[in-house]
Amino acid sequence: MSGRWILDFRAGAPWTDASLAVHRRALAAAWADPAHPSSEGRRAATWLEAARATVSELSGYPHVRFMANREEAMNRLLSRPGDYWTAVTNRQRVLEQVQHQVAVDDDGMPQFPALPTASLAILQAANDETGVIDSTPAGHHILDASASFGRAPIAGEPEVVLTSSRAWGSPSEVAILLSRQPLGPADSAAVPEVAVAVEQLSRVLPAMPARHAAEQAAMADFERSLSASLPDVQFHGRQRVPHIRSLSILHLDAETLMRALDERGYVVGSGSACVLDGRPSHVLASMGRVTHGNLRLALPWDLELAQLEQFAVVLAETAQRLRHEAGVADL
Repeated sequence: MSGRWILDFRAGAPWTDASLAVHRRALAAAWADPAHPSSEGRRAATWLEAARATVSELSGYPHVRFMANREEAMNRLLSRPGDYWTAVTNRQRVLEQVQHQVAVDDDGMPQFPALPTASLAILQAANDETGVIDSTPAGHHILDASASFGRAPIAGEPEVVLTSSRAWGSPSEVAILLSRQPLGPADSAAVPEVAVAVEQLSRVLPAMPARHAAEQAAMADFERSLSASLPDVQFHGRQRVPHIRSLSILHLDAETLMRALDERGYVVGSGSACVLDGRPSHVLASMGRVTHGNLRLALPWDLELAQLEQFAVVLAETAQRLRHEAGVADL
């Protein structure tokens, strides 16, 4: 990784000596199906219960489930909501995945319609493309914090929180469901992957307040530096978590810009965070913002924040060069 800087945690995280050691121990001791009645299965179940207890203590949520990835966890919530909590009332509850249905203003803030009294809405703690912190209606029940858990405080007291280990820098991908009510289905994530994700979370979450403040200061400096040195750059949204930024550099193609930055050792994201083929961001489109030439930064939790200052210089130089080569430098 020498000379390479990952500025998009969706690209994954390198395996450190500490995470490799945890994974090796778990592979040796907890490789069996924890639901199996054998002694090997019971040993794996013991590891799983220890991981569950650690997450519960760290998060304050008494009920914890480990899913293989965010997509599986979200699909479970959408398709089988009754499995995930004990009904608090006798009212019928309806799930609404509002992050793709609710209109947003030009700052990316959701414009919530009146939600039915008997509805359970899956709302985002922070948008994973722009970092905008959703101003959610009072009494929301299910929070998708997959882009921000471990990186920014959780507002309110949602009944269920969906998290993703990618956000807090785990090299193994695991989604964790946190709930104040009993959760029905069994865990689906492999125990060694869970062990790595939980070990990483136990290091990140206690340090989150200090890291959060440092990222706020570093990202503000990055925005000021880039805006001063590069004409026609737009940062999208307001009231954002500090570790995610979406920006558009006018007159440039995003893929060309990403490849040029990659050649200089910087890995960034672009397009829609929901897909892997670089399609334009539907979030930016709904905000009425430029969707071409957009970049997305999703800072790894352990990034040397001083590197953002150097990245602002490299990004400005690279964008100016590409504009000149494309004959649009004077537009």
